[in-house]
Amino acid sequence: MEDDPGSEDRRARRVQVRVMALRYLAMVVVGPLATVEELVRYLNNGRLMGREECSVDDWTRQVAVEVAEELGMPVPEVFTCVPLNSP
Repeated sequence: MEDDPGSEDRRARRVQVRVMALRYLAMVVVGPLATVEELVRYLNNGRLMGREECSVDDWTRQVAVEVAEELGMPVPEVFTCVPLNSP
């Protein structure tokens, strides 16, 4: 059933919306033709993420995996915040 928040259709739509939001953020922050990879590089080069280590919880990891797969990007074994290594 499509109205079920846990349905495959709803999950796929959430992933698509997250990807669109990242692409829009890249366009606004980096420039009109920027990619998500360029956004990650920009954030790392500008030291905008700080210098502290952080942990990525299971939910965040799952979201990052889904978005990376949707973008056709590699999925790292370990997700890091400093430096960013995923969208």
